Amino acid sequence: MPNSREIEATKSAETLVDSRHIQRKLLVYAGLCLASCLAVFFLAYYLGIPWQKYLKNFPQMGRYVRATLFFLPAWSACALLLWLARPWSRPILGLMDFIFSLVSLAALAFLVAALFPAQGFLYPYVALLVFHALFAPCYPWIQAALGAIALALFLTGEILSFGLLTETQRLLMRDDSAGPFWQHVSLAGLYLALMAYCTFEFAKALAKSGQRSALGNRFDNYVIQKFIGTGGMGKVYLATHKAICRPTALKIMEPKKEDFATAVARFEREVRLCATLSHPNTVTIFDFGATENAILYYAMENLEGLDLQRWVERFGPLPARRLVPILLQVCASLAEAHAKGIIHRDIKPSNIFIARLGGLYDFVKVLDFGLAKKLNGADGRITESHLFLGTPAYVAPEMIVDRKHVDPRCDIYMLGCAAFWALTGRPPFLGENDAQLLLEHVRSFPQWPSEVAAEEIPDALERIVMRCLEKRMEDRYANVEELAAALRSVPFEKPWSQAEARIWWQEHLPDAPAEPLTEECASADVPAASGER
Repeated sequence: MPNSREIEATKSAETLVDSRHIQRKLLVYAGLCLASCLAVFFLAYYLGIPWQKYLKNFPQMGRYVRATLFFLPAWSACALLLWLARPWSRPILGLMDFIFSLVSLAALAFLVAALFPAQGFLYPYVALLVFHALFAPCYPWIQAALGAIALALFLTGEILSFGLLTETQRLLMRDDSAGPFWQHVSLAGLYLALMAYCTFEFAKALAKSGQRSALGNRFDNYVIQKFIGTGGMGKVYLATHKAICRPTALKIMEPKKEDFATAVARFEREVRLCATLSHPNTVTIFDFGATENAILYYAMENLEGLDLQRWVERFGPLPARRLVPILLQVCASLAEAHAKGIIHRDIKPSNIFIARLGGLYDFVKVLDFGLAKKLNGADGRITESHLFLGTPAYVAPEMIVDRKHVDPRCDIYMLGCAAFWALTGRPPFLGENDAQLLLEHVRSFPQWPSEVAAEEIPDALERIVMRCLEKRMEDRYANVEELAAALRSVPFEKPWSQAEARIWWQEHLPDAPAEPLTEECASADVPAASGER
């Protein structure tokens, strides 16, 4: 368990986003907003507006232009805060973003009303919305709110500026009737509303992709390149070590709405437990650390392939003769963990990764020890809470009714569920909700795989899977070594070979192009006598 000082430090890590990175982005956005307002002045100048004569004919507009000068201190204050201040949490940065954008919209409204009264000049509003969507990492609702406010300010400014014009001024503006005014303002308003909606959808898409907040971020010695997926208690990104240029999978803690200290402890325990394991079929962790904002992360080997969940969804159930070598590799990984008193407790298809590694094909890596339990270990109480732990479709019955007395045989049950999925394309039990699934695991027996599978399944393998799925732990295999021995005894006329695997991978998952190196790695000078530690 982490001490109180560590827990307090990690409480600032409310999101995945590196606050310094957001502040730099907001600073760029602030500069673009200021440039937009200055561009309005220059645009009016190059359009040939005679300033002295213009302000003489429209004295009230001069006051509006001078009023915009009061917004410059606000811009300067925001810029200084973003440049000099310590990192803030994402909600505070979101509030600053919203307030600064309101100030910028108000300044633009004054400028447009002053320099282009009643002309439907909406391009500064559009520019600000586009800049915000592109450069300000924000909550999507901020983009939606800014779009609505921009539309309201534009329409209000146009109507008020038109009402303040005298007949002479309307003639000077070449707009001596209300008809054309309302027509072009309505069209301009519709266009601005469309742009506001488009920028909102763009911001929402970026937020959903998970790439906006992390791409280009630095986490100690790593530079994030792209989003890979979501794992237990965090998101996984492809990253590159900036010194040795080694691509890694970087898992960054993003706790859900539960006890934060417990989430931190589980994340750290996953790293500690994985660090004690050295079997080739267990994922390797290279590094562990935290950013300057105390956001925890660890770096593990980057794997090329698919997990069993996505594999079956994409290519369909696996042939029995191909599945047995995969299950044997999972057993080998679990055998080392069980020998060291570690129970995985979350074996499922998405945690069984089938990779192409070092010239070998169908090489298995067992992932995600976030729910692992150390038998007779002091950290066992971390997972003893009122919250259900595990995945309902693949959880062992004893984890539902008596979590305090689980042993390695719960991993055997879950591996049987994963094997059922791999052979049939569906889990052993189907339920309308999680509660029904849990009840099925406790009181019901699944169908035999051959009853739901499209392909023929050897009787010996089917009996092995069904024994793994026994309700009572005593009726299952005593350990994974016994399960592995049973799997090796399954007869096949032609066992799956590396040659067949290589052909399959070349046809279905051909070599992907290498990820481009970061600029630093591409230009780095590597000493001739240096070596990787």
